[in-house]
Amino acid sequence: MKRSALGSCPGFRRAALVVMDLQNDFCAPGGLAVRYAEAPEGLERAVANSALLVEHTRSAGIPRIFVRSFMDNKYKLPKMLDRHRKLGLKEQICREGTWGAEFYRVIPRTNECVVTKHTNDAFLYTYLEPLLRKCRARTIILCGVYTELCIEDTVRSALQRGFHVIVPEDCTAGLSLACTQASLATMAAFQVEVVSLRDLVPAMVEPAPASAAEHLIKPEAPGGVAGELEASSKVN
Repeated sequence: MKRSALGSCPGFRRAALVVMDLQNDFCAPGGLAVRYAEAPEGLERAVANSALLVEHTRSAGIPRIFVRSFMDNKYKLPKMLDRHRKLGLKEQICREGTWGAEFYRVIPRTNECVVTKHTNDAFLYTYLEPLLRKCRARTIILCGVYTELCIEDTVRSALQRGFHVIVPEDCTAGLSLACTQASLATMAAFQVEVVSLRDLVPAMVEPAPASAAEHLIKPEAPGGVAGELEASSKVN
C-alpha cells in the first residue's frame, strides 16, 4: 500500500480530530469484542498512539470530538438486530451504563464534545456533521477502532459530505490484521490520506484559530460531558 505524504491536505487551520470508539468493550483486556481480535496488542498500540495524537491536537488547538457506541438492543436498527441474532451474538457490546461502554485510556475533557452513535457510521443519526460544520472543519483526522468497520464506514460518509480525511495508520486497528490492511489500502485508493503518526505530527504546524475551537467546544447540552448531544443519536 502506498502511503501518503500529506501532499493534498488543505491544511490544519480547518481541521478537527474525531476519536472513534476507544471504549472498554472494544479495546480493553476483558472487553466483550476484544476476544474476537486476532492481535489484541495491535489494539493497545492504536490506543496508545491515539492518546498521543489527542495530546498533540490539544496542544495545537485543533478541536476534538469523541465518538462512542451504545450498542444496546433497543438502539439497534432492525436489520442489524436480526443479523446479530442469526449469527448467534447474544451479548450486547458497549451497553449503556456499563463498564464496557466507558472510555478506555483516552478520556474526554469537560470542554470536549462527545457524540453517541448506535451504528458503524458516526454520521448516521448523530450530530457529528453539524458539530464539524460549526467549527468550520474541512479536514477530519480520524483515529480509533475498528479500522474495517466503524472507521471505514465513517470515512466513506465523510468523503460523501465533502470532507478531506486523514487516517494515521498506527492510530487505528481492527479485529482482523488482513482486513485492517485491506481497509487502509481501500481508503488510500479513494484519496484518503493514510499516513503515519510520525509524519502527521510535524505537519500540524498551524493551529486552528481560537474562534474555530470555541465554536466546537462550547457546551451544547447540560449534564454529563460538556457538548454531549444524546438526543441526536436516537434512532427509535
